[in-house]
Amino acid sequence: MNRTRMVLALGLALAAVLSAALYFGNRFWTSPEPKDPDQETSRLQAEVASLRTAINRLSRRPPAARTAESVASSASAVPTEDDARINGGGLTLGDVLADVPADKQEDFLEQLGNKENIARKERTLAQLASEPRDPTWEADVRTTIAEAEKALDRDAFPTTRISSIDCGNTVCKIEVDQDSASEHASFAGVLQTGMRTFGVKRGGKGNPLGERQGWTLFVARDGHRLPKVELEELLSMETPPNN
Repeated sequence: MNRTRMVLALGLALAAVLSAALYFGNRFWTSPEPKDPDQETSRLQAEVASLRTAINRLSRRPPAARTAESVASSASAVPTEDDARINGGGLTLGDVLADVPADKQEDFLEQLGNKENIARKERTLAQLASEPRDPTWEADVRTTIAEAEKALDRDAFPTTRISSIDCGNTVCKIEVDQDSASEHASFAGVLQTGMRTFGVKRGGKGNPLGERQGWTLFVARDGHRLPKVELEELLSMETPPNN
């Protein structure tokens, strides 16, 4: 009797082990069933539609919700990882715009960006003038700029050319000349150097200084940054000409 019970118990235990092996074997080693292509397509289309809705919602934000990047681009700064950042200690752009009438905010942002570009350009030129020269680094920059110039789409920028390069030991000034108004207007962010860059337009239609049409670009050496201007200081500056 005891022997019969032992045999039955061993049989039940063996059956349990075999069932578990089959269960987990099917879970971990069986290839998953292929997804229905139509269902997968519908899911992806729904995700794309959701993303488009989010993008449209962001594009309709009021001017007060703009960040410093918006100011920089409206003022014709070259958009790079080192875009102009208008930010002060405790004072934000939103705080300032709250006191500006809604119908005047676009003009206000453009003027603020223009003032920042002028101030940053002056400070960067002063820094460049104070720096000792580093011929080795300048040679590297010239090679980089030459490669970036060769990579330009010449159908879109047939007259764009580098006219001069002047380097200190942490910052370089690159002058770009252009004969075409369309090239001048659409050049922001086109010259890909891989370096921190800040740039402003010069010359062109209505330019009060009579400068040659083109751009002045500044690039920073790896590990260094270009000068910036705090928001409080910008607000205290006079509005530049032609604004």
